[in-house]
Amino acid sequence: MLKNRGVSSSSLVEKETGASVYAKVPHSITNKKKSKSESALAISDAHDFAVEKIRTLRTALEFSFIENGGKVLAITSIASGDGKTFISLNLSILFKQLNKKVILIDCDLRKNIKGKKYAKGLSEILYETSTLEEVLAESSNPHCDYIGRGAYTSMPSELLASAKYSDFIKKLREIYDIIIIDTPPLNLFSDAQWICRQADFALLIMRSGAYSIDQIKEKMKLLEVVVEHKAIVMNHCSSGESFGYGYGYGGYGYGYRNGYGNGYNIKKT
Repeated sequence: MLKNRGVSSSSLVEKETGASVYAKVPHSITNKKKSKSESALAISDAHDFAVEKIRTLRTALEFSFIENGGKVLAITSIASGDGKTFISLNLSILFKQLNKKVILIDCDLRKNIKGKKYAKGLSEILYETSTLEEVLAESSNPHCDYIGRGAYTSMPSELLASAKYSDFIKKLREIYDIIIIDTPPLNLFSDAQWICRQADFALLIMRSGAYSIDQIKEKMKLLEVVVEHKAIVMNHCSSGESFGYGYGYGGYGYGYRNGYGNGYNIKKT
């Protein structure tokens, strides 16, 4: 086994990590000329094969954590560019299409640049300078309820580890059917681990062929200490790969394999 080379085999990832690969999402054609309001692939091209594979992911999550009473889904990645924001946004829209009450939260509080003006978001809610209702009223996402990251904060880990954050998630549990949290990547800071502590389930998004087994196992260990139930999504899969999923949770065991290839290109998120 070549541990130092990038892995694209879902069966190898499952064998070495003990975690299920819920979906292999292919590259997808996106029209760069479309406006930002139309940028969600599940809206602009609902029949794209990448969207179909995210529907597969949605089904796996229905069986694996929603039917077992889960509400909070944390979506993280090994590093920037793996596509966690792409998966988070499109999955939120697809769940909403099932008449679920869904909210998407951008918890990557380190992205903002100090002094730059941003719409009200999570940081304002946690610092109690804005209410949830005020933030939702200013939301820039036309497809589902959305909380952006808000203004700059100098201590994101401390804020996400605070009782204010956990109390806020408890409040959302009373309002929404599904809470999807787009976390920072795992490779630099502990923020994602603090976020996953409040989640019922975590998805690790990884770029297919970009990481060695050792790198993948290292990041899965970071999740294991904070969240019990987790799975992997292999993203940016290239043409010729065998796309499929397998999932097991609470006594469930399902599998699907289907050879399919597309030569697609997804914008990095």
